[in-house]
Amino acid sequence: MQLTQQLFTEAMQHDSVAVLAMMEKGAKQNLQPQQVGQALGRDVVVSLSKTCLASLPLITRLSQTEQAQQAIIAQQPTISEAEKKALQPLATHLCTQLALADAKAPLAKQTPAQRNTLFTDLIKKEFATGRPQLLRYYSAAQLAEQTRMEEIGQKLAYIMIAQKNCAQYMLLLGADNVDK
Repeated sequence: MQLTQQLFTEAMQHDSVAVLAMMEKGAKQNLQPQQVGQALGRDVVVSLSKTCLASLPLITRLSQTEQAQQAIIAQQPTISEAEKKALQPLATHLCTQLALADAKAPLAKQTPAQRNTLFTDLIKKEFATGRPQLLRYYSAAQLAEQTRMEEIGQKLAYIMIAQKNCAQYMLLLGADNVDK
């Protein structure tokens, strides 16, 4: 991670006027310098993943570092062990399905719309076929409620990104859904 920090620091020093302008804008929005830096880092990763598909293996590898995993854990919703036990098989199966789809037609070469359609179709199918597994933890009423299903989907995504064989797909899909 030191190399990444060094590159980031050098890039900020190279264009210090722009960095200072971002810090001033952040201060006007009551953001701490660390928050501005985190947002900048996130924007850089998203932009890099969208404009340079060859960077995905590096971004994926960096996402597996202890520091990155701690950041992911800090942002993830609360998932109890029992809930994780209900979601883990679905997450693992979805990751397998993404890998199979990637082998047929590389996801990195598809448009964001194609990837989004693929993932939406896979997750709908997974929720349908995994319903008995989900009913071990959630009630039928919870599974019928759209906002609750979205929460479950977010939890599923966090479990998936923690899986080494799935992080690259989730990062790509996540970058597609960041508004810029």
